[in-house]
Amino acid sequence: QEILPKKIEAEQAAAKLAESERILAERREHLQQVENQLKQLEDKFNDEKNHEKELSDNVANTQLRLSRAQKIMSGLSGETKRWGECATSLKDSSVFIMGDALLISGALTHLGAFSPPYRQKLITEWKSYLVAASIQHTTTFNISQSLGNDPMIREWIVKGLPNDTHSIENALIIHSSENTFPLLIDPQLSGTKWLRSEIGEQLVVLRFDQSDFLQRIKSAVAFGVPVLIENVGLKLDPLIEPILSRETLIVDGQKKIALGGEYIQYSDNFKMFLSTKYPNPHYSPEVCSQVILINFTTTQEGLSDLLMNNLIEVERDDLDKKRIQIMEANAANTKKLKEVEDEILQIVSNAGSDILEDDTAIETLQKAQKTSANIEQQMAASEKTEKQISLFREKFLPVAERASLLYFCASDFSVVDPMYQFSLKWFVGLFKLAIQQSE
Repeated sequence: QEILPKKIEAEQAAAKLAESERILAERREHLQQVENQLKQLEDKFNDEKNHEKELSDNVANTQLRLSRAQKIMSGLSGETKRWGECATSLKDSSVFIMGDALLISGALTHLGAFSPPYRQKLITEWKSYLVAASIQHTTTFNISQSLGNDPMIREWIVKGLPNDTHSIENALIIHSSENTFPLLIDPQLSGTKWLRSEIGEQLVVLRFDQSDFLQRIKSAVAFGVPVLIENVGLKLDPLIEPILSRETLIVDGQKKIALGGEYIQYSDNFKMFLSTKYPNPHYSPEVCSQVILINFTTTQEGLSDLLMNNLIEVERDDLDKKRIQIMEANAANTKKLKEVEDEILQIVSNAGSDILEDDTAIETLQKAQKTSANIEQQMAASEKTEKQISLFREKFLPVAERASLLYFCASDFSVVDPMYQFSLKWFVGLFKLAIQQSE
């Protein structure tokens, strides 16, 4: 009797326990569903939040890229027109490459020794051969445009190169013939003066009659120092024959040359220039094949410009100082503009697939554009002074032309008798004196 009630109670307790466990399992299952739903909502919330951040980052990045693009457009706006014109010009001139290359080769090889009229005559004759062979070429071909550029020529003029077409062509031929030995026919020493200024203090000036000539030429050859041999006669010293003939050989892995009976090291950086004061020298074919003759004899155009500058110096010293300052500033500015253009092109070419990601490139572009704008403003500001100088030159141009004509008349006296020799330095001094004493 005692066990049965307890057994019944135990069964009832077990049934309640089973019901409670069932209810607990249902509640746990429901809780799990709620937790799963909550996790899904949290994941969705996080996804939406990440998406919002991504959109925000994209907006910021797009705004940044737009700002960079505007900076690039602003930085390159000044170059667009010029580059477009240059691209069109290059495209149009590409069909003339072969013909122009032939003309340039002929000019570098053969024209240096001749006067301006004969150079033009030869170029015209060469053009007729190209036309006959159906080879296209630039009809307005000239050496200055084909071999030179404005910044380089301006810098040369500042350094003393006569401002005439003939002298500029001579300088370009020398500059483009790095592997040759130029022999300057330079009675007025205009080419020698420019060469000294262009190369600077490192140029070693020698003469064949120097006692230490051999020792100094050996040193220059070994260390690659440029040499100018002045006052060359109608025959060259046999000492430099191995150099002119390039009689080099390899000894123990080094390039050497025999000078004065001794083998010395030959530097590839060595350059040699020669100059003669003879106005019309006659060199043997052997010498002409070893050097490149450059006729620097002063032309009437170049002498007129020189005398005009001297006239301005005497009559208007203030204007002459401004002229020199403008020449130097324009040469420096033109060179700087070229450097800016090269820098911009290098940045654009090295920017990779997306220039908008390169902050450094964009900042450099902006700086380059500002520099370019400042230079253009400076050059525009100098135009007023240039016009003033131009008016003065135009007014006194007949004086300079008449004086240059007088010099060539005086220099031709040597044809009558060799005793009559007049230097350009003497004539310029006489010209200045005449201006100072004139009423």
